[in-house]
Amino acid sequence: MNFNAQSSIKQSSMLTGLLFFVVACSVACSGTKRLPYHSGYELKKSQSEIEGTYARHFKPARTGFFKLAPELDKQKPLAVADYGGWLESNGVLLGSLDDKWLTGLILPGLSPKWWRKSPGAQTCPPASFGNWAVFGFRNGSIWKVNALSGEKVWEQKLDSFPSRRIRKVNKQLLVVTANQTIYALDSESGAVNWVYDSNASEGLTIRTLAAPTVHQDRVYFGVSSGEIIALSLKTGDRIWTHNPGFSESRFHDVVGEILVIDKMLLVTRYDGVMTALNLNNPKQSLWEKPVKLNSITDSSFRHGRLYVGTHNGYIYAFNPITGQELWKSHIGVSVSSITAGETKLYVTSTQGRIAALDISKGQLLWYDQVEGLITGSPIYIGNNIYFQTGLRNFYGYSF
Repeated sequence: MNFNAQSSIKQSSMLTGLLFFVVACSVACSGTKRLPYHSGYELKKSQSEIEGTYARHFKPARTGFFKLAPELDKQKPLAVADYGGWLESNGVLLGSLDDKWLTGLILPGLSPKWWRKSPGAQTCPPASFGNWAVFGFRNGSIWKVNALSGEKVWEQKLDSFPSRRIRKVNKQLLVVTANQTIYALDSESGAVNWVYDSNASEGLTIRTLAAPTVHQDRVYFGVSSGEIIALSLKTGDRIWTHNPGFSESRFHDVVGEILVIDKMLLVTRYDGVMTALNLNNPKQSLWEKPVKLNSITDSSFRHGRLYVGTHNGYIYAFNPITGQELWKSHIGVSVSSITAGETKLYVTSTQGRIAALDISKGQLLWYDQVEGLITGSPIYIGNNIYFQTGLRNFYGYSF
C-alpha cells in the first residue's frame, strides 16, 4: 500500500471517530437517560474469542432498580462486598443495611417493618422457612428471628463464623463454619445435636464453597483439601471420606452444588476436577472429565442438566448421567454465580456483569453492566429476579 492510500485511510478513520464523538456528545447533552445495557452483538465485537452465535438486538429486560444504602452508593468504595445478602420472606425483605443493624423492609415500598441491632456483619446468605429466618454473623453467632416482627427466638455461638449457605433438613439446621466444622442445630431451640470437626487445614479458602447436601440418612460436604465427607444425619458419625482427584492447583475447594442424582454424587471443585462418584462405592468414579476445566467457580442443576462456570468466563452444560458436554458459551469475564431459571440461565461476575443465556442452547440473549461487586444470591420478587451488589443496589429483570 502506498503512502497516499495510507494517509487517506487514516483521515477517513479520524473523521469517523470525530463523527462518533459529536453524536455521543449530542445524546449526552440532550438529557436523555440511557440504561447501561449492551446487546450480544456489542459483546461479541469487544470479545473476539467468544464462540457461538449471539443475539444482536436484544436489550436486557430490566424491570426494576432500588437502593438500600444511598450514602454508601454515593461514596462507591472499591471492592465493597455484602456476602450475607438479602432474602424475601412473606412480603418482607430481610437483611443488613450495614454491619450494625438487621432489618425487615415491607415490599414493595421498602418501608421499615422492624429493626434489631446485630452483633456484626453477616457472613452467609440468610435462610428462610415459614415465618422464620436464620442469620449467621462474623462473631460466630447464629440467630433465629421472626421474619415478621424481628423478635429473636434463639442464639447459638459456634467455633467460628458460618461460611456457607445454611441448610435446613427436617428439624435440623446444618451449618459449616470457616474452620470447616459442621454443626447440626435443633431448628426449634438452637441446641447443638452434633458436631463434626473435619480437621482440614485452616488455610485460605475461596468464598463459593458448596453447602452440605442430604440424601436419605446421610450428609455430604466438602473441605478445602478437595475431600468429600459422608456423615450420619442422625448422629454426625463419619461413614466415609474420599478425595476424588489430585491436582497441583493452589485451591481444591468443593464449589457450586453437591448433587445426588440416580445413585451418583456429582462433585465440582475449584481446581477443575468434575466427577460423578458411586454413592455405594465412592472410590469408584462413574465418569470424570478427561481434560480438566479451568478453575470452576460455580455449578447449578436444573432440567436434568448440570451447568458449570469457570474463572476464564466459560459456561458449560453437561449431561449429569454421562458427563457429555452439551454446549459451551462465553460471557467475556470470570463467572461468579449461576442461577438456572425456566428458560434462561443467569450468570454474574464479580466485575459487575449480569448475563442471560438461553438455557437450552447457551446462546447469549443479553448482558448488563452494573456498578459494584455482585456478591449476594439473587432474590425473587413477583415475576422478577433481583441481583444485589455490595453497594446494596438491586437490579431487577423479568424471568
